[in-house]
Amino acid sequence: MIFSPSLSLKFLKYWPDRVDDLQLDNSGGERINIIPAIGWNFSPMSALYFQIGIPVFSRVEGIQLTPTFRSQIGIYHLFSRKNWSTLKKKSEQKLFDYSADKLSGNYRVNHFYIFTSSKSISNILFNSLIMSDYSITHLRELEAEAIYVIREVGAQFDKPTLLFSGGKDSIVMYHLARKAFWPEIVPFPCLHIDTGHNFEETLTFRDKLMESTGGRVIVRYVQDNIDSGKVVEETGVNASRNVLQTATLLDAIEEFKFDAALGGGRRDEEKARAKERFFSHRDDFGQWDPKNQRPELWNIFNGKKHMGEHFRVFPLSNWTEMDVWQYIYLEDIDIPDLYYTHKREVFNRDGVWLAKAPFMQLKDDESYELKDVRCRTIGDISCTGLTLSSANSLEDIIQEVAAARSTERGGRYDDKRSEAAMEDRKKEGYF
Repeated sequence: MIFSPSLSLKFLKYWPDRVDDLQLDNSGGERINIIPAIGWNFSPMSALYFQIGIPVFSRVEGIQLTPTFRSQIGIYHLFSRKNWSTLKKKSEQKLFDYSADKLSGNYRVNHFYIFTSSKSISNILFNSLIMSDYSITHLRELEAEAIYVIREVGAQFDKPTLLFSGGKDSIVMYHLARKAFWPEIVPFPCLHIDTGHNFEETLTFRDKLMESTGGRVIVRYVQDNIDSGKVVEETGVNASRNVLQTATLLDAIEEFKFDAALGGGRRDEEKARAKERFFSHRDDFGQWDPKNQRPELWNIFNGKKHMGEHFRVFPLSNWTEMDVWQYIYLEDIDIPDLYYTHKREVFNRDGVWLAKAPFMQLKDDESYELKDVRCRTIGDISCTGLTLSSANSLEDIIQEVAAARSTERGGRYDDKRSEAAMEDRKKEGYF
């Protein structure tokens, strides 16, 4: 009875996929495995062979699956000792192996070479059981789910749009939409409702992103509705245009006859958003009824509607704030500088740090201070709370979010108007 241990290093190169002369960005990569193995020669004619493939380096692009673990066990048997003189002259023998591949549940026949170094190793693989574990991270699973939902929108609706605010969630949404329809450009426009009180950095980033990717963005302004008398601007120190976006949004949906609007809302953000389905129905007034929602068993989405109705669709429903930041880090997605720590004049109101702006009014006991802050979530300046922070990189932000004890929207001043502030706005047609 002889044991034969071995250790090998395996490098795999995946060449990028090509369509005609176009190289697909979400393909290709490299992988390095360390493969410890041991053979047990339990008779002069037979051996039991076991090896494990352990990945020590992996770089794959896009949504490819990464094999994280591979093990092999097989029984080798030499049927005729007379053949050994021939086998010994060959350092490499081509064998066949029936491999059960867990990827997609498919079974295939693999051919590979084995280096023979012992008389007890046969030229025929009598029986082999291959256990291949192709697993994906939870981020790739969430990505695949979101892309599936986006493609469902493309398949079920005639005129969809993507609601774009310039915040991290809508940026991730746009990134996923580009992946969903690659190598074509996103086949529907983005829609941005500009309150006139947005951060300038957000607008600059929006225009730069659309220009660099060939995307289209439709911008509609709350100020136009104020000027036409459709809405009345709030007054006072707590005035905000955030609520006024609803009328402008519904007008834009009616103007362009959009039948689906993709949003970056997530269920972990706020209790009202936790109630919503992936496909959230809106009546012909744009209103949402949380007590009348359609089931979505087995991710089967029902997009049927009457004339004048539309759907809000939320592909990121199952994501968390941490998932979004980790995905941005994983995909190296550009985001506005507002998300990184910078110096800004701010003032504190009811425990929330708000940014200085010409339209912001101070109370008697309030004053501006210069602080190191960053945005954890981005919206209208009048309601976007800033976070005191020293995070200058994505790694720092991820660590900060992991240690945070307040929710992402805990700094949103508009959510503090009432316990049901978000749900009340959503019922009226808010994002």
